[in-house]
Amino acid sequence: AAVGSDLMSGKVKSAKNRLAMNTSLTRGEINSVVNGVQKEVQQSVQAFNDQANAVAASVADYSQNILWATFVSGMLALVASVLGGYLGADGVNRADKVLVTRTTTATS
Repeated sequence: AAVGSDLMSGKVKSAKNRLAMNTSLTRGEINSVVNGVQKEVQQSVQAFNDQANAVAASVADYSQNILWATFVSGMLALVASVLGGYLGADGVNRADKVLVTRTTTATS
C-alpha cells in the first residue's frame, strides 16, 4: 500500500527503496515492476483527468444554457410588463375619455 501511494504521489525512488527493503527482488526486477506500475498509474490518472475535464466542460455548458434561458425569460417578462402597462394605461385613458364625453353630453 505504501509503495502504491508513493507511486501515485510521484515518489518513484521512495517506492523502489521500499520494494528493495521489503522484498528479495533485484534492482532490475524492481525497476521493471515500478516502471510498469508507474505507467499504469499515469494512464489511470490521465484517464481520470480527461473524464473530469469532460464533466467540467459539460457542467459549464449546462450552466451557460441555464443562464441564457434565465436572461431571455427575464427579457420576455420585461417586454410583457411594459406592453401590459402601456395597454392598461391606454385603456384607462380611453375609459376616462368616454366618461368625460358622456358626462359632458348628459349635462349639456
